[in-house]
Amino acid sequence: MGSKRGKVLVVLISLLLPAVVLRIPAANAIGNLYISPVATPLQAPGSNFTISVRVAGMDPFDGWEIQVVSDPSVISATNISLTGNILAASNPGIAFPLRSCINDNQTGSYGCCLTTSCTPTDGNGIADSGYAYNPGASGSGLLFNVTFRVVSSKSYSPILIKNDQITNVGATVPHTTAIGSYGSLTADFSLSAVQSNVGVTLGGTNSTTITLTSFNHFSGTVNVTAPQPGNGIRLALNTTQTNVPDGGTGAVQLTIQAEANASETSHTISISANSSYLPPGSRYLHTLELTVFVHKPDFIVYATPGLLLTHQSSTNYAAITVASLYSFHGIVNLTLTGPQIAPHKLDNYNLTVPSGGSASTTFTVTTQASANAFEDDFNISATSGSLAHWVEVVVEPPPGNFALAANPSLVKVTAGETQIITVTVTSTDYFAGTVYTLGSGPSGLGISFDPVSIYLNFSQTVTTNMKVTVSLVTSPGNHTIYLTVYGEVFGKTPTSRQHSMNVTLTVLAPVSIQQTPTFLGLQETPFFAIIGGLAVVLAVLGIFQAAHGRRPKSRPILER
Repeated sequence: MGSKRGKVLVVLISLLLPAVVLRIPAANAIGNLYISPVATPLQAPGSNFTISVRVAGMDPFDGWEIQVVSDPSVISATNISLTGNILAASNPGIAFPLRSCINDNQTGSYGCCLTTSCTPTDGNGIADSGYAYNPGASGSGLLFNVTFRVVSSKSYSPILIKNDQITNVGATVPHTTAIGSYGSLTADFSLSAVQSNVGVTLGGTNSTTITLTSFNHFSGTVNVTAPQPGNGIRLALNTTQTNVPDGGTGAVQLTIQAEANASETSHTISISANSSYLPPGSRYLHTLELTVFVHKPDFIVYATPGLLLTHQSSTNYAAITVASLYSFHGIVNLTLTGPQIAPHKLDNYNLTVPSGGSASTTFTVTTQASANAFEDDFNISATSGSLAHWVEVVVEPPPGNFALAANPSLVKVTAGETQIITVTVTSTDYFAGTVYTLGSGPSGLGISFDPVSIYLNFSQTVTTNMKVTVSLVTSPGNHTIYLTVYGEVFGKTPTSRQHSMNVTLTVLAPVSIQQTPTFLGLQETPFFAIIGGLAVVLAVLGIFQAAHGRRPKSRPILER
């Protein structure tokens, strides 16, 4: 019910009373909506006070919805009163109280807006008033009063006007707003340090900056003190007073000295700051604690990189750096130890390190040729007097890999024929694992592998046959076969590997077969062979017949 009442107040009025709405000529002025009094002084917890929400110089209006927002941890609204409001006081008419809600709780019979089905939404710390009246009014006067109870000793809460709508027969009436307050913001300042942890060399000094920052319009002179903590730590300020402007900052420099007898540990020091300013007699004291670490001069040594990924029978390098700590300076001597199977050296075994600086040399190593994966560990020791540090450099192969080749990689095949291509996979950097072959190409090519997968061991080369079958419908010309081999390296860090290459296939048109003539169903060559044979037979028979015709037909009788 409350949500429906709080949607658009004046639209409801215009629908209910369209015939009796009296239009008041607009004054064409920008009115003001404000809190009165603007500032309510600080009061004891449990006290009550009332503020008024008022208008001044307002053009004709006949309704409003206004939220008064405050900090509920400081003050809490307890009542909304419409008594004496400018609309009801101007002319007799009809009132439409539509919203009266405090901290999510409705007062009287008027609802709250607690869901997104209506706006604006109510909540804790909100006093919401929605009201309409026919006829309207203009000018200056009271809209409603809000009574608050002081719920804590906190010194400040704003009293804001939010989500305000003033309307006249459904139209928005332009206006400005002004806010109020309860109590006052306490002007103050804060302390901070550029370094909250300060390292100091035994027998040396270091410094940091203490910053004083104004807030809530603090301005004035701040007195800064640094009590001596003892234990071999001495403090000094470059000034004991600094001016902090309104909204600005002031700064002092703190110098910390660690005497020769200071213990090499952490020390806590305190910096205090106070100032007198309005209100008269008020005095504000702040303390900042810092931690001081006392160290002997020292150095560190490190390798860049500390892990050298190096192919077998190859040379690689790392930078060995010695850096000053806590003002150390002097000569640092280096010692290198490692496996003799991998030749190694340093370019310089004695480094001069400046205070606050560093010096470097180059570590060089040549790896061995080995059937098995190697790991060579080298130690570089750095010493200077009683100070000693060391760094390790590890030399090992890169993650295993393999190389891929195809023979031939340029192939000519006649459509309708098959070509075998040898695919070679070679282990590098101690790759060991199963590799898988894949091939793809344009439509019309059949691609298969024998075998499809192969186990590849360290330093091994294996082959597989890629069979390419070209159909008769494959268009002549150049085609690309995409050959891919992938596998996984097993070891410290399993890694997938994949390599691809292209094989160019030139497809030739098939040879055309010409139809030869036939004789009596026989092709030309066998036909004429048979005819020739028959001719020979006939010739022999003719000779025989002629010889037979010359012989006498009867034998003569011989006389005795």
